[in-house]
Amino acid sequence: MDKIFIKRSVTVKTILTKKFKEETEEEFLREIALIDDQILQTESRIRQRQDTVLSNELSHKLEQLVFLKQELVAHHDDFDRLPLEEEVVTGMLDNYFELKIGDNLYDKVKDAEIIVRDGIIEKIKL
Repeated sequence: MDKIFIKRSVTVKTILTKKFKEETEEEFLREIALIDDQILQTESRIRQRQDTVLSNELSHKLEQLVFLKQELVAHHDDFDRLPLEEEVVTGMLDNYFELKIGDNLYDKVKDAEIIVRDGIIEKIKL
């Protein structure tokens, strides 16, 4: 066997544009609103319950939701401070490539990146 196919991870980076920041802002706000709704529903269910075990479970769920909201708000604030044209990691993909006898292994398996602007691929770094 003179060749083999290997899998490697490819980092997807997005260049922050005004459009991308606006779309991401809307997504953050939607997610925060959904969590707020779940918090209100859970608080309401806690007030209605007399069963201590169920109330404890609901209280635990409420704590998790509040923590999740705090994390999401912190990520939103961090994202909001990023300048336009900054590259941020937005995902990972798998890529298969061929290795054959005589190839430089280190050159072949180095980090690969795809750079995207508003959904359009600008660069592929292999």
